[in-house]
This record gives sequence, C-alpha cells and structure tokens, in this order.
Amino acid sequence: MRIPASGSVFVDTNVFVYAYDRSEPVKRERAREVMLTLGETRRGVVSTQVLTEFVAVTTRGRDPLLDESFAIGQARALAGAWPVLAVERETVLLAFACRQTHDVHLWDAVLWATARRARIDTVVSEDFQDGRCIEGVRFVDPFTAGFDLTALAAGG
Repeated sequence: MRIPASGSVFVDTNVFVYAYDRSEPVKRERAREVMLTLGETRRGVVSTQVLTEFVAVTTRGRDPLLDESFAIGQARALAGAWPVLAVERETVLLAFACRQTHDVHLWDAVLWATARRARIDTVVSEDFQDGRCIEGVRFVDPFTAGFDLTALAAGG
C-alpha cells in the first residue's frame, strides 16, 4: 500500500454521494466544499472501496441519482485527481478485527482499516459519531454544525 502524504484526509463515500444529491441541498453544498477544498489543497485521499461504492450507490434503484456512465466518469476523474488506496488482504483482515473489537459495521471497519494501514489519522464521514477515535483514527462528520473545513484543510 502506498503511504499518502502526511496530513492526508481520507474521505468516505457518503461525502461524494451527497455532492450529487439534490434532495439534500445543505449537505450537497457542504460535500462540494469538502471535495473542492481537499482537492485544491491536495490533502484528499480515497480508496478503491469508496470509488466502487460511489458508483453503486448513485446508480441504484428506480430513480438513481446519476446515470451509470456519468457516475463511472466521475469516479474515474476522482481516481485521476486524488490518491487512491487499495483495499488489500491485510486491510480486510484488520477490518475483521476492528469489527469484532469495536462493534462497527463491516464496511465502516474496512474504511477504518484502510486509513489505519495508510497512517491517515482523519476520516471524513457521516457514518461514525463525530469525533470518535478508534486506535488513532479520528472520524469527523462534515455535516455537523461544528465542522471546521478550514482547520481540516490546514492540518488541524
């Protein structure tokens, strides 16, 4: 696994999904701010899991958020612009241990394990309690009132 630059921030799928969700205008705007800021500061990191989940979530159901071709194009563009961490065998095994030890959903445990193995200490996600820290990895919910994007982008 390639180790990203120090101070990198791992961004979960839900942030990218909200960037296209017209039914959630406040979250949509915040998601876009997060993507733009972390992209411009070159601090944002994603994983293979995030890219595939983005396409799956935005294209499912009778009324998908995005057309499949567009969603795949967006995922490809993101993969070209941001570092992408691979979910490898060791990551999955670490996720299983996290799942059993910390009682988190399996896909969230994979997210945590990917960050942990890459030595990334901050994950931006709505799926964890804001501020929760699991073995050195802190989760920040970008959709809370106290979220500070400026501090996050500056390394805080």
